[in-house]
Amino acid sequence: MSKKKILSIIAAFYCVVMILMLVLIQHYINRKDKKLHKELYDELLTQIGNEGVKADILYSNETVSYKEVDVPSYQKEDKVQDKYSKFFEEKEERRYEEQYGDLERLFEIDTTKSNNDDPETGWCIRFMRNSEDGFDLCFIFPYAIGIKIGNQCDIDIPESINKSIIFYILNKRSPFYNLIKEGSVEEAFNNIRWSMNDYYHLEIDTLVEIFNAHPLFEKKKQNSKSSPIQFDYVSTDSYRVFIALSMKSYKIKHWDGEPEKSRNRLWIIWSIIITTIFVLSEIVLSKMLDNKEIQKKETPYQKLLRLCNPANFVDEYDRNKVDIANDIYKQLLGLSSDNAEVLEKLQIRAVDDLGIKLIDKKTIDSLKFKISPKHFVNPYNAEKVALANELYSILSKDSLTFQEFLDVKKRSEFLFT
Repeated sequence: MSKKKILSIIAAFYCVVMILMLVLIQHYINRKDKKLHKELYDELLTQIGNEGVKADILYSNETVSYKEVDVPSYQKEDKVQDKYSKFFEEKEERRYEEQYGDLERLFEIDTTKSNNDDPETGWCIRFMRNSEDGFDLCFIFPYAIGIKIGNQCDIDIPESINKSIIFYILNKRSPFYNLIKEGSVEEAFNNIRWSMNDYYHLEIDTLVEIFNAHPLFEKKKQNSKSSPIQFDYVSTDSYRVFIALSMKSYKIKHWDGEPEKSRNRLWIIWSIIITTIFVLSEIVLSKMLDNKEIQKKETPYQKLLRLCNPANFVDEYDRNKVDIANDIYKQLLGLSSDNAEVLEKLQIRAVDDLGIKLIDKKTIDSLKFKISPKHFVNPYNAEKVALANELYSILSKDSLTFQEFLDVKKRSEFLFT
């Protein structure tokens, strides 16, 4: 096979390896991406617990200030509606009636102090809950109290508001029944807020929307699905405390540019490694093929001069062989390459004393093909067939010596005269 063809095969193999490398790295990145996402999400689940919710009381029994506001009333749509729209409108009207229909007065709780933005709503329950691909950090607090018709005389508004937290602590219908533990949310939040790995971290989701939510006091805002929103209410025979929910949603997000950055980095690193290996391999192989080609074109004199260089016998040191190789090498340097008689003697000595192989199977097979008896049957020559048969038999011996090979080569010259 020619050098050009061998190097072309190597180049084609290089292209295949590069394509395979790209595919395998992409597969590795995809698997790692899924693994790291699962690890981070599993950590969230572990911290929040099997119930999916952790809750504690952020504060309670705070001073309450309030002001009176109008009781919301439902405004019907004037335009013609289909049956589905009419169904939802009737449902919404019933909700208004349930929440506000029996109220005579409504008081808004002031949720900020005069000197800063800290809440001052009487009480606040903080809770964490699992969400799709992350968790929500939520706060519920009273934002209004409605006085029912005929019950406005003996009601202590601040006390009523502060007492409403009892429902969420002790009532079995409360979503936080038996879940409120002091400091549990802060501990879990601190454990997971800065959780991260090579590809992912937790980030506040500014685009989160709370579906099917109602704004506080039914006031339509530009984005009525953003927190705080109505959450619940606690009713007694005399009043109704309205509860608001404020929420921050934390989502598992990729670091900027990941995992593409990691994939591209691996592509570059492995492209350099593979390319370097193939380039060096081509250089080494090219040099070996060149040397082999040179050796093919060597004359017997050049071949013997190369093989009898004393340096060839130093690595596996043998003093006697180094001396013999040195003597043969010295004679060769002073010998004309045309002196076949002396060259033959030196060849025989190199084979016998140094163990050098001057013939190989390919050389023997080449000579056997040339002297095969079948070449002298047509036109038939009895003498040449007999000689070719004898020489072919000698070359077919397993223990063929170099001397015998030289004799066969000389005698075979008669076959071509």
